[in-house]
Amino acid sequence: MIKKYSSYLECKGLYGFLKLVSICFLAVPIAVGIAAISPWIKCRLVRLFSYRIGHYALNTELLLCALDLDLFKAKDRVNRFFYCVPETPLCNKQLHLMWKRTIKILPFSYLWYRVDRLLMLFLGNTYQNDPFKIAFESSYGDKDIWGLFNKIKKCHISFRENEKSKAQIILNKMGIPSGAKFICILVRDSGYLSSHLPNSDWSYHDYRDADTDNYQKAAKYLAKQGYYVLRMGKYVKKEFHIDHDRVIDYANSPFQSDFMDIYLSANCFFMMTTSCGLDSVARIFRRPILVTDFPLPDFISSYRCHIFIPKKVYDTKNGKFLTFNQIYQDKNLFTNKQLMMEVWQNKGWKFIDNSAEEILEAAKEMLQQMTLQTNTIEQVNLQEEFWKSFPVELVSYMSSYRDIPSRLGTSFLESNNHLLN
Repeated sequence: MIKKYSSYLECKGLYGFLKLVSICFLAVPIAVGIAAISPWIKCRLVRLFSYRIGHYALNTELLLCALDLDLFKAKDRVNRFFYCVPETPLCNKQLHLMWKRTIKILPFSYLWYRVDRLLMLFLGNTYQNDPFKIAFESSYGDKDIWGLFNKIKKCHISFRENEKSKAQIILNKMGIPSGAKFICILVRDSGYLSSHLPNSDWSYHDYRDADTDNYQKAAKYLAKQGYYVLRMGKYVKKEFHIDHDRVIDYANSPFQSDFMDIYLSANCFFMMTTSCGLDSVARIFRRPILVTDFPLPDFISSYRCHIFIPKKVYDTKNGKFLTFNQIYQDKNLFTNKQLMMEVWQNKGWKFIDNSAEEILEAAKEMLQQMTLQTNTIEQVNLQEEFWKSFPVELVSYMSSYRDIPSRLGTSFLESNNHLLN
């Protein structure tokens, strides 16, 4: 995707050509100077994944954790400077502001993008193979494969006192009193990406979408337990109307903003999410996570959560649900979701959303887990049976870094234990 934006930058007619020439005129001497002093002073430019909130939150936080722990055992001191992806919209201004208070983010990103490319040419593999660039500049940089969140418990960004006061004023206007616990519900649809990045085709992500109507029962239940429930989102397709004064359709309210998106996600009692960008803010602030409508093939990536319930997969040609093990017959496809969906379509396989009852039971269990209630032996055995459904190499890969043992929702597992075979 970054390559696509880069070629877009370079093909905008005369204005684009003149801009490119002027930037290169400045970039060349800067890159030559950095390369010249590199035997004595090592500098690295690191590109931040600034146009996707999930990556901007997780890649950056994991990078800073890795630096704190000297993860790659760098022998020489390296000065690292950061820049954003040029000429792409910032995913969230508040998150960007908070990162700027923590690390050196250089202005004029297009200039530093060119300097970065020139340094790759001048310094070759020594520069290109910097482990931090390899690990955290890509879309795979949001995976905590080293268990960093287990080693560093506190987020690298925080709110200032004036920001906390501002947030409390807004919460009061929303009807949420000081000190009240609130739960965020985040249900993915295609509205955000199509509005935020309209020049790209994001339809290959549509299998991750879910219906907010299925979350109404859970929201009502949580509200009746005394919690405030906020439906999160930006550029959402549907409204979330529930007749309860503690359920707030924040996404469609006048209070929705970049600032409150970050504050609410960072301070919620827990977040119920369908695995999409904004929940990464809750994750970097180490908030508890309940994942619903989760496509199991995505588990090949790292997802730190307390409880999850997956979408089931239905074979339309044979008229039956696939077992968990059958879903992983094409595990090599999972890194290419576009190809996976094409293959599944030919097979007649399709995802089935969680029902309202399944989501409600998962919400109940999450509250129980938050109050430290224990599990029965039967429930533990069912969990073990579920994990046996995964390919051995995948379980080994995940168990090496899951600091919180993700558990499948008990009620979901008991109702679907026939899919364990």
